[in-house]
Amino acid sequence: MSDNSDSLDELRLGLVGAGRSGIAFARVCEGLHGCRLSAVCDLEPERAAGIVGAKPFKEFDQLLAFPEIDALVIATNIGHRGEIALQSLKIGLPVLARAPVSADKALNEEIMTLVSKSRGKLVCGIWRPLRFSVRGRKLKDLTDGAFGRPFRVQWTLTDRFCDEASALKIAQKGEEPLGTLLNSLREELDLLLWLLGEPDFIEASQVIGKHHDVEVQDEVFLRLAWDDGATCCFVASSGEIPGVDRLEMIGDRGLIVSERDRPIHWNRCEKSVEEFSRSIKNSSTKLASWEIEIPTQPSGPEIDHEAILLDFSDSIRLGGKPVSGPKDDAMLLRLQSRIAECLS
Repeated sequence: MSDNSDSLDELRLGLVGAGRSGIAFARVCEGLHGCRLSAVCDLEPERAAGIVGAKPFKEFDQLLAFPEIDALVIATNIGHRGEIALQSLKIGLPVLARAPVSADKALNEEIMTLVSKSRGKLVCGIWRPLRFSVRGRKLKDLTDGAFGRPFRVQWTLTDRFCDEASALKIAQKGEEPLGTLLNSLREELDLLLWLLGEPDFIEASQVIGKHHDVEVQDEVFLRLAWDDGATCCFVASSGEIPGVDRLEMIGDRGLIVSERDRPIHWNRCEKSVEEFSRSIKNSSTKLASWEIEIPTQPSGPEIDHEAILLDFSDSIRLGGKPVSGPKDDAMLLRLQSRIAECLS
């Protein structure tokens, strides 16, 4: 293991988990300059051995002791992800992990504190698909730049259809059926937090049994508000066909409409709406605007994984912060907990 990873020409990665996400990262490493997959660990040895060019391990402790890794990518299920991340960070190994790192708030807090106290020496990146999608990055650029902070947001997510048989299986497995729809919206809620920050006020309601015979969340309605006056209405359904994923943001420079796998449309006002309102003398005066189409070609897994890995490696080499880290994970867990309290 290198003790000078910030100056490495080649970042040697260890991979924990050789499932679908792990394989996607392995493929990206093959063609990504400056990164090389050095070792892989999986409880199923044949899966680890199936990744060509990386030394296979079955036990995580063996991988951790391997001297030819500078950082770790954790692509396992959520069960042990937090413990693996914490153990790695404690020995000074930068970590990139799937989100959420853990459902355990105390464990997340320990990871966040450890990274914070390192004052930039420890990097813990958490990959969130929507933050690294073309659509998500464009929306972030707009809200941080020319469009500015929205003062009203409306997000309609009715594309989470769940058939009766699937709903019944969820109930039979003994999972928490009342949270199934809300849990499927983690990434959208995280993107909302990225764009607007943590809300100061939350109202939430749900509809049970409207579309299914078993007790599952059929519809969820959220109203979020921020102290600066920004508001958001968030609507989701698991019983509609065809569903939509439509995000509308209204701000001082017009209206943005974003739908999944479609270009972003910005009806841009020529000047500030507030400035226009205060300055006009004739009520018949119209504020000029024009339509801007911003392409957001659909992102494939490998495109997203490449962006995630580049962000992680740059954070290590340049000493910056990754796009998403432990604080973002903790913020999302707090939001989910506050919503759950409203629904209980």
